[in-house]
Amino acid sequence: MLRILSIAAAFALLASPASNAEEKARPVVLATLFPVVDFAREIAGDLAEIVPLLPPGAEAHSYSPTPSDMMRLSGARLFLYVSDGMETWVPGLVADAPASLLVRAVAPESSAYFGEEARTHEHDASCAHGPLGLDPHIWLDPLRAQAMADRIADALAEADPSHAGTYRANCTALQNRIMELHAEIETGLAGCSNRTIICGGHFAFGHFAERYGLRHLSPYEGFSPNAQPSPRALAELVRTLRETKTSAIFYEEILDPRLARVLADEAGAQLLPLHSMHNMTKEDIAAGATYFTLMRRNLDSLRQGLGCAP
Repeated sequence: MLRILSIAAAFALLASPASNAEEKARPVVLATLFPVVDFAREIAGDLAEIVPLLPPGAEAHSYSPTPSDMMRLSGARLFLYVSDGMETWVPGLVADAPASLLVRAVAPESSAYFGEEARTHEHDASCAHGPLGLDPHIWLDPLRAQAMADRIADALAEADPSHAGTYRANCTALQNRIMELHAEIETGLAGCSNRTIICGGHFAFGHFAERYGLRHLSPYEGFSPNAQPSPRALAELVRTLRETKTSAIFYEEILDPRLARVLADEAGAQLLPLHSMHNMTKEDIAAGATYFTLMRRNLDSLRQGLGCAP
């Protein structure tokens, strides 16, 4: 009996290092914004360790990398981010990264302009109060999010070629779910009495609005969280609120909605959130939020605010 126990113990000792080695073999993947983190987790499954770079609640546009971020880069195999236009601080962060680190931007090419430049590029005055320039928030358009998933899968396969087939299969499954979400949003917004989203803050939903045939207005130009609306833009928006008798003002959920609250009071409108998913709050994380739950939450807000048919 003692001999049998000794043999079992020996096998356990032999198995333990193998298990630890297998755990260590998983590539560590650092990712910036929540959609990149969420998609990478879906595609990688248990084959890679996906680590968010941003702490909960951090502002993604103006994030300042810390010395501990540099240390984490040294232990990672792959670094994923959206684009230089979105995370403008990334080039500085990865400038001195180890040569073994793969750095990959996952945003698909886009030439969609919103704001003053839209008049030149698209001849569409409907976005005159929207953000200025190229919109980096590509994940809020589900069809562009599908392309982003493709690039994430490619990057994971490059970092871990032995599991490339699994990454591609998982990516296809994710893209199918995204297509179902797209169809759900398209149907949900088809019967709305109002097709203008009036946002009291920085508007990140230019690609989303374009995809689903919506107009959007915001007093801000550009995507910087430090930008301030001009008095003229505010006056024009207030006039629009009064003329259209709008029933809802939208705001970006993770930011302080002070201006949106003032506009809502001015118009006698309800205040409704839209989650842009740059980052998660601690409450989002505790609730197990995903790209799909947050997009459906946005759809609910839009249907309520735009007077969509039941």
